[in-house]
Amino acid sequence: MKKILLVLITLLALTSCKSAAKYATPFETGGKTYNVALLPWKTDTMDFTTKYRWTMTQAIKDACKQAETVKFAWSAYPVNGGDIPLLEGIDTEGLWLRKKYGRYVPNIDDVLKILSKTNADCALLYDMSADNGGPVNEGSSYSRSDYIRLYLIDAKSGKMTIKFIRTDFRRGKAFGAAKKITLLTLSEWLFPTPVETETTK
Repeated sequence: MKKILLVLITLLALTSCKSAAKYATPFETGGKTYNVALLPWKTDTMDFTTKYRWTMTQAIKDACKQAETVKFAWSAYPVNGGDIPLLEGIDTEGLWLRKKYGRYVPNIDDVLKILSKTNADCALLYDMSADNGGPVNEGSSYSRSDYIRLYLIDAKSGKMTIKFIRTDFRRGKAFGAAKKITLLTLSEWLFPTPVETETTK
């Protein structure tokens, strides 16, 4: 029975690795640099910005540095180092819209209005749930129920690219998760996978 279980676990691991989204850095864009703007995030934790602003902004800064052809050009929050201009006077009231089952999504019209005042090629908006991890039972098990959902909105087309990742803010896992999801989303935006049609099969 143990052998069958081990085989199943190995097969599941190999399948998930095979289907995992990938990116290669630096991004090859033919010498073109793309500017990104970080807009206000949506969180379920009252003091999120005080506790995790550095984690998030540094992860985004590191992702852009690794990508090389992406510049962290504007931010709604102060970023330590890099001399990144602050986006001020943003009306956050209608920036996030509540949809079915309590999920929030960016208001694309408002996002595009903000981007029109910058030279950014896209906006990054993060919807996050933090500090929710805890023991599953009285044993040593630990549930990881924090997440980061990233919405990237193209400044020209308004097209939205969405990625989701589970993480653990309290245990210091969010930096790596935020950097990974930022690189994955930027990669998908810059190098979209062609949609398979009858003519391309």
